[in-house]
Amino acid sequence: MGTLFSYTLYSGLVLTALYLTYKWMLAGEKQHACNRGILLGIYAVALGVPALAAIVPEMFAGHGGAQAGVIDFGLIPVGAAESREAESFSPARVLLWIYIAGVAVAAAASIVTWVRLSRIIASGEKRAADRYTLILVDRTDIAPFSWRRYIVMSQADYDSAGPMITAHEREHLRLHHWLDLLAAQAVAVVMWYNPVAWLMREELKTVHEYQADECVLRNGVNAREYQMLLIKKAVGARFPSLANSLNHSKLKKRITMMYNSKTSAGRRRLRALTLAPALAAALLGANMPFVANAMEALSATELSAPAAASDNKVTQNSAPAKKLDDIIVVGYANTEGAPAMTAVASSKPENALASFPGGERAMMQYLASGVRYPEDAMKAKIQGRVVVRFDVLDNGTVANPEIEKGVSPSLDAEALRVVGGMPRWTPARENGKNITTSYVIPVEFRLVDDDTAAKAKEAKPVVFIDGVQCPYDELSKIDSGNIENIEVIKNKPEYPDGAIYIKLKK
Repeated sequence: MGTLFSYTLYSGLVLTALYLTYKWMLAGEKQHACNRGILLGIYAVALGVPALAAIVPEMFAGHGGAQAGVIDFGLIPVGAAESREAESFSPARVLLWIYIAGVAVAAAASIVTWVRLSRIIASGEKRAADRYTLILVDRTDIAPFSWRRYIVMSQADYDSAGPMITAHEREHLRLHHWLDLLAAQAVAVVMWYNPVAWLMREELKTVHEYQADECVLRNGVNAREYQMLLIKKAVGARFPSLANSLNHSKLKKRITMMYNSKTSAGRRRLRALTLAPALAAALLGANMPFVANAMEALSATELSAPAAASDNKVTQNSAPAKKLDDIIVVGYANTEGAPAMTAVASSKPENALASFPGGERAMMQYLASGVRYPEDAMKAKIQGRVVVRFDVLDNGTVANPEIEKGVSPSLDAEALRVVGGMPRWTPARENGKNITTSYVIPVEFRLVDDDTAAKAKEAKPVVFIDGVQCPYDELSKIDSGNIENIEVIKNKPEYPDGAIYIKLKK
């Protein structure tokens, strides 16, 4: 549901920019069929662009030179300071629940309107006609309207002005206006918080009335008599959605539009071109870092808080959480020949509860060689700290990896993928028995500028395996389970880029 909310925010931003431009430049044009097509096109673009951006993100993200990402790892045994209850309240989660409640209310209101329309149609006298059914009702408090294949009016309206009303409503049916309103109502439901979604629906209904008015007058109906009919029918209940009511929109606007001259095709095309920069501005705004990051965070939000850790897991509740020295991993995107990941720092040896094969240094080496900075996140300049919680079961299996704190779907998924693929650990023991232990690993994804990336690319520490200097690329060929010890030395004069000493198991 968070993904839907984020999608509607992106789509709503595009919809707002295009609608405001339409109102400014095109709404007053007497080209009703064209304006109807433009409004439907605005819907299509607003709904399609976010989906296309998700499929082909590089088309909408900023471009530059080679981009680099830095990923920091630290290991934290679960402690009292990191209680899940503290994470149970999330403003994003509250916002998501409010959004869902709004969708439910808007959807319920639409269903109620549908039921009301259906009941009115079912209660009236039905008269079959060419391609539509005329419904005559006894109620005089409802203005004539059309919906699906039905034209509904009171018996009194039919007796006094039946032909003109029927001619007007028949045009709505012929042009399938009710389908436009159905789509517009669906958009308004999922974007209930955006006023533009409702204004777009009303604008579409207004254009529908302009179209029907124009067709009626073109078929030879006396303009003055028709206008008097509209004035008389200005009162009466109208349905806020789904149906085209004869008395929709302001009479002054409709009568004025009847006397306006048609806009020239050349002028209309020039004005329509203003929608292009409006779309570009909307895309630029949606891809600004703080906007994109907010949408990514909402997209990753779940409705329920993470479940509390089970009671049979042993945690270090009496001591503050311990964080190992960071291991920094630099990644390069769109740079041929660059290593995917380069470890430039490691952690001090320490064994907490359970132990990774080869120790924590080996675990850091495993993470450094396995994590990849997602290309879409790098191009969209998304960064932040992903916190992954997982269990080491009493048989050493890594299980139940989940996001404790997320950043974006792609960064979260990458952190989960690597943690979930860890080899079997040596389980923790208590009183001579294996026990289950919970751990938290923070993975920080950071972007660096091109100069920093270039320097990092050139920096390659010297590698010694069992005392023998080896090419740097040999690091990727070592099975982490075969590593007995790793030592990283920095700032040594003879090795300005550092040195890595690896001792393999015999």
